[in-house]
Parts: sequence; C-alpha cells; structure tokens
Amino acid sequence: KIHVLENRAIFTHRTFNFENVGIGNCNVSAPWIIQLVKLCPRIDYLYIDETCVDDATVEEICRLARRLRILCLHNCTITEVSVEHMVEHCSELRRLRVYPKETLSMVAYDRLRRAKNVEISHF
Repeated sequence: KIHVLENRAIFTHRTFNFENVGIGNCNVSAPWIIQLVKLCPRIDYLYIDETCVDDATVEEICRLARRLRILCLHNCTITEVSVEHMVEHCSELRRLRVYPKETLSMVAYDRLRRAKNVEISHF
C-alpha cells in the first residue's frame, strides 16, 4: 500500500507490482520520485506531470526502470542529456511523450528515433 497524506506518500512495503505509474500536479521531490521508481521494478509506463524532474532525475529513472516502455514527461525541465540517458539505459523504450514539444530539439527526437525506434508524440 501507499498511503498519501498532504501530498506525501508513506511507503509501507518494500516493493510494488505497479506497472503503470502516474505522478502529476503534486509537490513531491525528485528523491521521492526516484524512490517510488526504485520500489516498482515492473514499471513499464511512467507519466510525470509538472514536477521537479530534470536530467539527473531522468538518469536515475532510466537506470532503475529497465522495463520502461512508455515515458510521458509533461512540463518537466529536461534537455538532450535526458535523451542520452534514455538511449543508454532504456532498452525497452518504445514511446516518448513530451510537452511542450519545444522541450527537446528535433536533433534529440531524431536521435531517439534512430537509436531506439522510439515513437515520439506531443500531448
């Protein structure tokens, strides 16, 4: 179980069987998100909306979520550095959804398409 109290989750188990996780419009820290991903080894879909996610957070997510197939990043502060982490660590990644579109350059999107055959979409 995850207990949520005033936008903070209290983790009561060591691991979860969650495959789909959405985190949005809540005041949580990057370490909190990383801890949640760490506790969900089966995660294959991750939606993150308006949180403190940056390139360093994406790197940790990519290292931990090896089975990640779909990653949605809405209003997150990422750069082309995040794309390199996805290419290096996310062997199963098939779809990336980013908003706004201008968050990443066309070169970064092309890099993902060529390296991973990733489908790119914008909310």
